[in-house]
Amino acid sequence: MGGFMVDIALSMMPEGVLFEAVSETGNCLPDAIQLLTPCTIGNGWMRILNLGRYALSLYDKKSGEGVRVFVDPVAVGECPEVKAWFFRLAKLGPGSFCLECKACTFPKCPFGG
Repeated sequence: MGGFMVDIALSMMPEGVLFEAVSETGNCLPDAIQLLTPCTIGNGWMRILNLGRYALSLYDKKSGEGVRVFVDPVAVGECPEVKAWFFRLAKLGPGSFCLECKACTFPKCPFGG
């Protein structure tokens, strides 16, 4: 979900603009921002304001103008699997929703470890 949200925000930002990011949650969304943009906690271009909303903003470093993408909790009700994940209404695990779990074997690494 976070990856799609970052992609939407990026598509609405002008080309070539230097931007910063704000995540309104500390859960999962900051990871997507750091993976898909140059904004990280380390370089100071991303801030986390733990407001309990699954939302992010990208904004121009100079003008402050930008875009905010958020999950609408009412609209989430239309998607039972997403609603259960966001609101922790069901335990996710093998056999639940669209998750699947199968046993597998990986070959041993030829380099050790």
